[in-house]
Amino acid sequence: MLTRKSLLILLIPAVIFTQCTTWYRLTKKESKYYTPAEMIILTETTAAADFRYGFDPDLKLDYVYMAGSFSASEIALKEKKLRDTLLKFKPEEVILFYEKIYRLTEILTWNMNDYKKDKDWAEATLIEKYLLPDTKKFLEMLEKNVIIIDVKYRTTIEERKRIIKQEVFDDLD
Repeated sequence: MLTRKSLLILLIPAVIFTQCTTWYRLTKKESKYYTPAEMIILTETTAAADFRYGFDPDLKLDYVYMAGSFSASEIALKEKKLRDTLLKFKPEEVILFYEKIYRLTEILTWNMNDYKKDKDWAEATLIEKYLLPDTKKFLEMLEKNVIIIDVKYRTTIEERKRIIKQEVFDDLD
């Protein structure tokens, strides 16, 4: 027969565990950068090119990273796979996604420079050496394919980049 004491001993871990889980769910920091539609494109394109995506909850920054180390010839093959995946989507969606990733690289760059200005070297180095290079490589692969998918976008891409860069600066500064 269970006594009150033994019942209490059995219930305490369950109560503590439930409270920890609830606390974690309430305080969990998640990315809110991508819309559900963009998440679908992000998931499919990163998988096709052997990249992954992540979110640093301490810095509150999203990023894209390579799932390995690839040679130039392997990157070329991955660009083709990326193009095949992008062709599943409407050209307008691909352009908007490209601009979202371009904005992400500008956000990372702005944050890196801000951390350098504040002499917060650990965060600046993390972004500069680990988060930004792979995100830029993914952007580069994406840009090559976007120009192929929508030839007209080639004439406006540099202007769009300038506008996005200015928007990021205005939003974060």
